[in-house]
Amino acid sequence: MSGRPTSTATRPDIPGGAGTSPVAASTLATTVDDTSPYAFAPTLSVSAGTPGGTWATVITRASDASSVSVTDSTTTTPTATLTAATPADGDAFACVSTYTDPDGLTDAVETTVRMAGTGGAGASWSDVESTDFTTTSTGALSGGTNTIDGLDWEADLNSGTITDDANGLRFISANSSFVFLQRDVQAVLADVGKPWRFAVAFDDFTIDDGANVGIGVYSSTDHSGTVRIPAVQLRCNRSGATYNVQGLHSTGAVGGNSSFTVAGNVALGGAPTSAVLEVYGWGTMLAMRWHNGTATIPVAASPEAVFADDTNYWITAAGTFGTAPGGALANWPDIWVSIILGAGGAVSAQADALDYQMEEYG
Repeated sequence: MSGRPTSTATRPDIPGGAGTSPVAASTLATTVDDTSPYAFAPTLSVSAGTPGGTWATVITRASDASSVSVTDSTTTTPTATLTAATPADGDAFACVSTYTDPDGLTDAVETTVRMAGTGGAGASWSDVESTDFTTTSTGALSGGTNTIDGLDWEADLNSGTITDDANGLRFISANSSFVFLQRDVQAVLADVGKPWRFAVAFDDFTIDDGANVGIGVYSSTDHSGTVRIPAVQLRCNRSGATYNVQGLHSTGAVGGNSSFTVAGNVALGGAPTSAVLEVYGWGTMLAMRWHNGTATIPVAASPEAVFADDTNYWITAAGTFGTAPGGALANWPDIWVSIILGAGGAVSAQADALDYQMEEYG
């Protein structure tokens, strides 16, 4: 997680050759791990594009989505002192510097500053809501709203089915379709800027060549055809005899629609039999992990440990999904968690969902 951050800008071609797109860069890495307070002091530069443009640096604190004052924010040497709102809990900051050239073309470079907590008393994980699907009696779900264990879920079945069986909630995607079961959790979280975890345990997979089984976090229910930005997925995709665990995220401007980009791809040793999938959120950051060969949801790890571990987790900054309004989770219109199975073409996927858990930290 070092080197020049990936650009988040949309770079349209200008008719008549009005100029090439600028490429912004920073002397800071994409992610900086430090303690509070942190002296933010990059040197910015730009290559290509038309010279004589302008810079604008904006910094957002993750814990409360507040703006941080930036000195010399319109220069190539902006500075700021980043202080955790609650040092005991840690914090994170999205630092976005956008260059706009005289032709109106833009590029942005982002650094996420992560601060470990000092270990103060009172910070711990608590269960917001959970469901043991092995004990529920739902029958076959219908398209639209379904109440399961007192929680409302939205089912998008297409031509597939979701029904309870002896092992849990059985998902079956039919040919050329996806099955979604999703829930809006934003209202049940006390503070969306603080850490949270979404986890689902699965068993009894059947995945055709080209099909997928996974979970996702969306900013709306608009997943049909295109994906509402920002959004992420963690899934197992079968390609021939190979089963790949993939982390995906949407790209483009916040609030728009886009397809997914594969951010990580790891081959399993064979077809999965059971697995726990989890997504952590913290302010402007998301982290995903696939636990293979287990149907027991593990105890949630400390947020500091998760977001410092890019070996076992795919970590992505929500702010890099778009350029405005910034992509912080606190700015999402909604946070929808989703169970997803399916594929395109004459293939299908099946799996039992055993447990669902939503937790928050504070």
